Parts: sequence; C-alpha cells; structure tokens
Amino acid sequence: MSLAVPGNIILFFGVLCFAWHSQAQNTPVPTVSMQVKSMPNAGKNTISDILVAVENMQTSDFSGSLKVRVPAGFRNISGDLPDITVPAGEKRFFPLKILSGGGARAGDAKIEFLLLDQESKIVSVENLYQTVPENNVLRLSSQLPILYYNTPGDSIAVEVMVSNLGNTRQQVHVVFGIPAAVGGNNFFERQGMVAPQQDSVFVFRFLPGKALLSDPEFTVNISGMRGQEKELFGHTAVIVRNTSSSQQYNAAETGYFESFSGYNHLAVSYRNSGMNTDLYQVVGSGTVDLPAGFLSLRGNIYKTTGQSSPVVSGTYAGYRLNGTELRVGNISQPLELSLFGRGATLSMTDAERNKSLEVGFIDQNFNLIEPNAFLREGYGVYARGILGRSTPGKQWTTTYIFKEDRLEQARHHVLGTEAVKMFGKGWYAMAKLFGATSQYYETDTDQSSFAMEGNYTGALSGLKLSGNYFYSTPYFPGNRRGMLQLRQSFSTRLNKERELSGNVFVSNYFPKSHTYNMNVFSRNTRADIGIRFPLSRSGTNFGVGYQYQAESSNSYNILFGVNDADQALRMDVHRLVESLMWVSPDQKHSMIMDVENGLVHYPDRKKPELQFKISNIYNYKWMSLSATYQYGGYFLSEHASTIRYENERDFRRFVLSWSMGHRFFSEKLAVNSGLGYIDDFRTGKTPSAFLNLKYTPAQSYSLYLNASWFHYDTDMMPSLMYNNTMMIVEGGIVFNLEGRKPSPKKKSKVTVMVYYDKNANNIFDGEDEVAQDYLIVMGNASFMTDREGKIYYNKVPFGDIKIAPVIQQGWFASEQNVIVGGYHTYAEVPLHRNGTVSGKIRYDFDAHKSVDIKWKGAGITFDIYQDGQWIQRVTTDDSGSFMAFLPTGKYSVRLRTDSLPEDSSCADPTQEIEVISGKIMALPAYIIQVRKKKVQVKRFGE
Repeated sequence: MSLAVPGNIILFFGVLCFAWHSQAQNTPVPTVSMQVKSMPNAGKNTISDILVAVENMQTSDFSGSLKVRVPAGFRNISGDLPDITVPAGEKRFFPLKILSGGGARAGDAKIEFLLLDQESKIVSVENLYQTVPENNVLRLSSQLPILYYNTPGDSIAVEVMVSNLGNTRQQVHVVFGIPAAVGGNNFFERQGMVAPQQDSVFVFRFLPGKALLSDPEFTVNISGMRGQEKELFGHTAVIVRNTSSSQQYNAAETGYFESFSGYNHLAVSYRNSGMNTDLYQVVGSGTVDLPAGFLSLRGNIYKTTGQSSPVVSGTYAGYRLNGTELRVGNISQPLELSLFGRGATLSMTDAERNKSLEVGFIDQNFNLIEPNAFLREGYGVYARGILGRSTPGKQWTTTYIFKEDRLEQARHHVLGTEAVKMFGKGWYAMAKLFGATSQYYETDTDQSSFAMEGNYTGALSGLKLSGNYFYSTPYFPGNRRGMLQLRQSFSTRLNKERELSGNVFVSNYFPKSHTYNMNVFSRNTRADIGIRFPLSRSGTNFGVGYQYQAESSNSYNILFGVNDADQALRMDVHRLVESLMWVSPDQKHSMIMDVENGLVHYPDRKKPELQFKISNIYNYKWMSLSATYQYGGYFLSEHASTIRYENERDFRRFVLSWSMGHRFFSEKLAVNSGLGYIDDFRTGKTPSAFLNLKYTPAQSYSLYLNASWFHYDTDMMPSLMYNNTMMIVEGGIVFNLEGRKPSPKKKSKVTVMVYYDKNANNIFDGEDEVAQDYLIVMGNASFMTDREGKIYYNKVPFGDIKIAPVIQQGWFASEQNVIVGGYHTYAEVPLHRNGTVSGKIRYDFDAHKSVDIKWKGAGITFDIYQDGQWIQRVTTDDSGSFMAFLPTGKYSVRLRTDSLPEDSSCADPTQEIEVISGKIMALPAYIIQVRKKKVQVKRFGE
C-alpha cells in the first residue's frame, strides 16, 4: 500500500527547515560575557563591594570599557573603567565600590552595568538590585540660638530648621513652648511635610507679654515629632534676650528671693455647697519693691452664709532687707510642737547665708481678726538657730519651743537639736533629739519626756538601704506623742534584669495625758518582700511578693463586746502579692494589675479566712479607668464595720472610677473630669462625679470652674436621709500680676554711657561720638543703647556688677566692674577700634588614593589664645571660612582637631598672628589631610 503525501505539506516543512537554518547561521555565538555579583561588606552598610567578572571566549584579546549607571542617591566611588583588556580564553575580575548616600530612596534600586567594546557598542548588560532600608532620621536645629528683642509691641519670630536626613517623605509636628506668667508653658504647634534630603524652616511668631519682658531673658523650648503618632525626634531651645535700653533688675536668677513662694496673683471665687451654703473668697499675694528691701503681702479672706464677719487666715505682711526679714500676721510654724495663729517672726541670716537665727511669738487664734482677747487661747514662743545652712551635707539645728496649751491646761517647754551629715559615697544620715518638761496646772503635775528620731540612706556593694526610726514617751507634748515608728527598706539587683526589695514597718501608738483619760493604744506591723522581673519584648513586667500584716488595738473593744480596756483585739494576715504591668509598643496603652490574696485571722473568728483584693488601672492617652474589688477587711476598722450585720459578716468593697485630662483650643482650655462609684459597708452605694475647667485666654488672667456631685446611701447614712445629694460648684478668676522678683538689698539706678573713643584717651571729648544701638551686657541682662548712647538699669542691688561690651562694628571695650554703692551710679564705656582675623580650611584629597569621608565645611572649631590665656572660640561657616574681631595684639589661633571629620587631620593646627586696629588680617589656609587608603592586592580565580 502506498502512502501519498500532499505537496503543500512537503512545501511547508521545507520552508520551516530553511528558516531555522538561516536563523542558526545569523545568531551570534556569545564570545564575551559579563557577570556581576555583590560581595558581603561587614560594618559598612552604605558601601557595597561589587565584583564584575568578564570572560573572553574569543580567539583574540578583548579591549573595551565598563560603565555603571546608578540611581539617584548612589555614587560609584571607584568610577567607570575606561580601559579593560581581557586576553583570549581568559577571565578577569574587576572590583567596584558603590556608595548608598542619604538621598537614596527606600526600596529596591537598580544598578546597571554596561560592557562596551572599543567602538562604544554594547557587548553585555547586567542589572543588580540593591535593597535600600527605610531611613527616617530627622534633625531639629535652631536658626538663631539667641534672639535679641528691644522694641516693645513688636512680635518675636522663632525659626527652627527640620532636616530630613532619611530617604522617605515625613510628616513633622514642631511644638513651641512659650513660658507663661503662671510658671507653666503655653504650647503652639506647626505642621508640615519634609521631603528626603531637604530642609524645611518652621517659623512661630508671638507677642511677648509684660511678665516675660520683666525677665532679662527667657527660653523658648522647641520639640520635633514625626508622624501621626507624634514620635519625638529632637529638642532644641532658643534664648530670647530683652535688649531694651532701660530695664529693671530681677532677683529671680540670683537666689536672693529665698522667701518668695508662688507668684504675684489675685484670685476671686464663689462656692455653693447646697442647702443655701455660699462661700466668697479672695486669695492673693504680691510684693512691693522699695529702695531698700521689699514688702511681701499674702492674704486669704473668706465668708460663708450665716457668718457675721469674715475669716482671715494665711494672711501676713513682711519686710525684708538683706538677710533680715520681719513678718506680722498669721504665722504657721510646723515645728516638732506646731504653732499656728496670730503673731510675728523675725529671721536673720548672715551674708554667706550659712548661719541663721529665727524667733517668733504666736497666739492660738486661727482668725486674724478674731474678736477674742489676745492670748485668750494661749500662746507660743520659739527660737531656732541653724549652722551650715548653705551646706546641707553638714548642718546643725537647735530649737526651743514654749507653748501654753489652754486645751490641755498645761505649759510645755521643748528643747531639741538636729544634725545632718553626708559622708562616704552617697550616704546620708539625720538625727534628732528633743527633751521636754510639762506643767499641768489643773492637776498640779510636772512631767518630763523626750523624743528621738534618726534616718539614713545609702548603698553598700549594690545593696540600697534606707531606714527611719522614731520614739517618743507617752507624755511627750509634740505632734507625735507616745509613738514608736520603725521603717527599714532594702533593694538589690539579683542580676541585670531582676530586682529584690523588702520593707519592714512597725508603728505603736500609746499617748497619755494628765488632763484627759487617754487609755488608747494600738500596734501595727507590716513586712513586705518581693522580686520584680524585667520588661519583656511584649511590654509586660511581672512581680511577686509576700506580705505579713499584724494589727492590735483596744479602740474597737465595745463593738466586739469586750469591756476590758486593757485587752487588745488582734488580727494577723499572710498575703501573696502579684503585680502585672503592660505598656503597648506605641506607648498609648498601659495597664497595671495588682492581686493580693491570703489568709486572715480575725479576733472574733476561730479559723483563718480567705481575703483578697484585685485592682486594675488602664490608661489610654489622656484617659484612665480603674476598678478595685476587695473581699475581707484589711484593717480592724473595716472588719468592725460589719459587726451590725448578722447574716453577712464579710467585708466587701467595690470601687470603680473613670477620669480624663486634656487641653483644647491651642492648650488654652484644660479639662479634667471623672466618674466614680463606691459600694462598701461604710458608705453603701455612693456614685460621684467631678468636672474641672480652666480657661487661659491670656497670660494675665485665667478663669476656672469646678463642680462635684455626690449621692449618698441613706441606708448606710440615715443622718443624710433628707439631704442625700450634694452638689458643689465653685468658679473664679485668677489675675497674674507682674512676675519680676525684687532684691532684698539696697538698690541703685545705674546709668552707663557708651561712646566711640576715636582719640583713644578714655575721655568723651573732641570728635568722639555716642554709640547708638550698641549691645552691652550688664550682669545677666543685655541692653541696646539709645540715641544718646545710654542704658539704664533700675533697682540694681548694692555691690559689684560687671559690664561686658560685645565686640561689633569694628569696636571693642574691655570688661569692667562697677561698684554700686549709692542710690545713683554712673559709668562710661569708651569703645576702641579692633582688628579682624579671617581664616579658612582647605582639604588635601586624592579621589583615587584617599578614603571616603563625610565632608564638613561648617562647624570646624578654632580657639584663640593670647599669652596662653583662652580668649574666644569661633567656628567655620558652610564655605569653611571663619572671622573673629579682636583688640590689637598678638594671638595664637588653634584648630580643634576633635571637630574635624573622621579620617582627617591637620599637620599644623596652630598659627600666630598680630592684630592691627582697623585692618583685616588673613591667616594662611589650614590644610586638612585626608587619610590615604590601604591598598590590598586580591587574586581571583574561577
């Protein structure tokens, strides 16, 4: 059987074979190939070592070149290879270095390698992809770290620069903190986007208030934050100096104003507590500056519904001159035997403020305008002397107190001493000893007593120790009568991550009196020991401990049916304490949970019973939620509150609260609010709420409104049956007065005239001219001279004050000390011409032989000396140049090598120069050598 093949099929296969044969003849066989490989380079993340292999499979030598195309932000350090020769049948390796600069964008970057022949035709192309990690480094810097302000009514512009040194576009928040008159800060925010490797300038303008301008200078704090999460990346500060030609002295910076507390203010408020109970109150403080010393005033006056006359408390007038101060009015002395009431005190401190003596006389009337006769409620006298007041590490105090106590019908004399000592490495110790005699004239009894106290802190071989110990006899008339208190604490690290701590506290109370029957005593003991584990990567921290508590007292005998007053009821508790803390990675969320559980033995129970408490606090940004549940009384008083319940004798308490605090409307409105709920055997079910608002539209005043609400459980508090809801509302306005603080010394008005002394005879005559708008620093204040070349410094305390002209406009003057000894002081500052010194740096760099460095033009520092004494410091600008203005004379200009870039040095860092008045003296360029590369020969094989 024969098979016939159609002719068209034969024709198709013939054409296909011919096309394949022709294509095979026309396709070139690769004769020169190239391979590119990235080599590991430990320690240099920005530099990549590239190895290029070129293989010549021809029968003749290959000559050509290698070009590298890099994306933006990359640089071929090695450069292109213009002359490559590979012998026939061989393979050659060519190392290259690619630098990934700060401008390289994050992500995958393509680097293209082109192998060209001698006619610049492409022989081979290879691509290498480099992964650039994200870099979000930002830098915050001030354009001018010091600003001068001398025109009242003009605004101040604070400029800062944010430099994006990374490779991604970033959102930036810049917050400016302006000091407020009330001692806080007003915060203002500016936002913007900063492109990679770009700088953006943020400007904030504000009009300073009178309180700010009363200070010679103030600081504007600036913080930079990135992204919506507002992560902090930098902080800087700008000092604003008041350079007005006329200023007043401010003692706040000198430490003279020791007795000043708070700020000059006046507050007026109204409060309503329900049931037609109203209260009107005025609170204020202020100072009156005098030519010699100053007056200080403080007042607190209030009146409630039903009062025939107001109550004046916390009110006094004081006068201070140098180290002596006299106060008259309400006096409060929290001594070992406290004295409160109307009276007067006189304190004296030596010029070195190292020794002081204070005496006072006080009656026992709380109200300054009380109509009762003077001394009717008794009186007190005290004297206290201190040695080593300015050296807290070595101080000795002696105190005497006399008090006629009409309530106890006794006269008490107390004499005591106190010693403070710091020694060794971080050790501190304090000891007190008081002796007393009491005359009980109602019972005709004399009683001697004493008290002693000591405490210390220190560390010994990694063990931190602290202790406090106090004991007083039962009849000691002080604030802590008949008391024994012992507290000892320790903490140590078991290793770098775990900390062991412990605490023991003992408190016994056993007061006695010859006037009253005081058969009361109690004993409390508590011991804690625990270990805390480190914060884990998930943000959790865990601690566990043991706690022992014992309490005994006769205060609750009647409730438990015990008639013997000398018998003490006792409870003992053993607890395990566990704590867990968690913080989210973004710092927005946090939680603290404490669990206490154990066994308690109550005085009226035969067997130990279960007791526990669970507490949890959760915080989110500016909100907080807490909850506590307690089962079992933790103290005798809590357990005794359940006595009247026959069916349910186990103490329970549930506490729930929510609170928030935030500022709105550019930080002007502060809102604090909260809700609460308590359910226990003492108060029953009691919900509550509060709201506090404070609005500060200006630095000179603020408004506030406080409100609180309570609803009491009448089943637990029958006395409130007809008034079980209480609403308290309080509102007021606070005026912030001048913030300048006066000096307690005698004061003078200092006038200084500044002029150009053209004939250099230090006398204002002939062709001399007044120096207008010239900057002068006097003490801590800066001034700009007026049209007459004068500055005025008012209320300067007697003593020495330094005048330091700032070199400018080719003129200078030496510093001088002016003796301020009268109520009017006059001084002159003659200005003389100075010379100018200029210099620059120049790098000695070979692109092929020198190592790659981080180039630096600005910030190279030079120190200038004269006769071996340091004069001033200057730095280079972006062009590497610097300039200094100096009086005539010979100087040494020394380059600080620690300010040079890494891998660079200067062989001759010091140069000598003579400055001539009115001329610019140029220094030879400082040559900066860049370290040469170390050549390493590598042999490559296939």
